[in-house]
Amino acid sequence: MRVWLSLILLLHTGTSSLIVLAQTTPKSTKTPFSVTISATQTVMKAGAEVRINVVLTNISDREIYINVSGGPGELDYTVSVLDRSGHEAPETKYLRALRGEDASDPGETTTLVVARSFGLRDVKPGETFRSSIDLGKLYDLQPGKYTIQLERIEEETHPVVKSNTITVTVAP
Repeated sequence: MRVWLSLILLLHTGTSSLIVLAQTTPKSTKTPFSVTISATQTVMKAGAEVRINVVLTNISDREIYINVSGGPGELDYTVSVLDRSGHEAPETKYLRALRGEDASDPGETTTLVVARSFGLRDVKPGETFRSSIDLGKLYDLQPGKYTIQLERIEEETHPVVKSNTITVTVAP
């Protein structure tokens, strides 16, 4: 749906009148970046690190600024890990703490607290920003096949940008 904003300015000076009509179109809904993920290995052993590489690429014709944590990639993206049946993999205490949820366990005497620090990073047209995520820190991955996809909100116009989808297998 296109929204048009019209402004009519009427200036009246003596015997003459001037009408100015200005129209503006909304900003493009095309996102300025893409997100691509890949697995360092497609088959991993249960309990081992399950690392995925993340590449954010500026696909616009202008410099963009993205919020980054300066820490692990899981702070910058929403991660989706689904098992073969389409159910989300069980979350770890660490992931619940990242989201600010109660990560305390009645059987434990300590509570996990995750501190964050964010900054802006400029990404020029065609430039990439790379990070990685250890899925084993976020999900309790039991043997099986998992489908992974990341999301990130574009800060200026706020659409959700989704990565490609990859599949990894966790072996016993």
